[in-house]
Amino acid sequence: MSELPSAARLGRRRIVSPCQALKAFTLVELLVVIGIIAVLMSILLPTLNAARRQAKIVACAAQMRDIATATVCYAADCKGYLPEYRKYDQGSPTNPTIYTYTLTYTVDSGTGTNDYGSQMGRLVFRRYLTTKMYTCPAQPDDQLFGGRINYHYNPHPAIINGRTNDWDNDSTTRWKKLKDIPKDRILLVDTVYDVAQISHTDPRKKASWNCAFPDGHVVSVACPELFDSIKGGRPVASKWSRMNDDVRVLELKAEGRDPFSVANWGGDKFYPFVSVPY
Repeated sequence: MSELPSAARLGRRRIVSPCQALKAFTLVELLVVIGIIAVLMSILLPTLNAARRQAKIVACAAQMRDIATATVCYAADCKGYLPEYRKYDQGSPTNPTIYTYTLTYTVDSGTGTNDYGSQMGRLVFRRYLTTKMYTCPAQPDDQLFGGRINYHYNPHPAIINGRTNDWDNDSTTRWKKLKDIPKDRILLVDTVYDVAQISHTDPRKKASWNCAFPDGHVVSVACPELFDSIKGGRPVASKWSRMNDDVRVLELKAEGRDPFSVANWGGDKFYPFVSVPY
């Protein structure tokens, strides 16, 4: 038979250490911890979002370099020539070259099996690029409706010889060969149209554009004046007609020159500024 516990043992209390007694947070302590976490998140989230935006800008720049490299390869295979604007090779006095540089189209005729692409689309049709590269990594909703893309490719137009001064219907590439493009002119740039199509913006409503040049280097250009002008709400016709000036502003900014000095424009000003400073 087992020995019965003595009265002394029954009356003895168990000694509990402080560490064993405090097994749970009080409500006040829990609220303090939550408050600290909330403060840390408010400090870190803007930094993390800024880092995420910067990573997308870098990814876009890397993609642009790949497109510039593909352009060099295309030109090498095509006696130095660059892809033309949409419908240029079908142009005639009775069949104008509609929908050209401004709409960033990637298709040539848009119908039939003999469509070999226009602008960047020609590089895709010839398999120098993939269709994924039509879209900027920072653009959440791509602009591929109607054959459009997130970039302006070779955005320097000229009027076709013998045509009227109609940029929408009678334009062609100003420089036909890659070697003819001046080193300070853009080969590829993020879309310049309206606020919804600007790829690189932040909550402070600032914007930047990646600009790729013929030698393959890419510059990220911030231009508050251009963004404010676009944000101000241009008429539809003005949005497209001023694209040439917009591109020139970014080119001058990339060079570190003042784009709002008339002396820096030379003879390249297509359309008059309609606001101050831009």
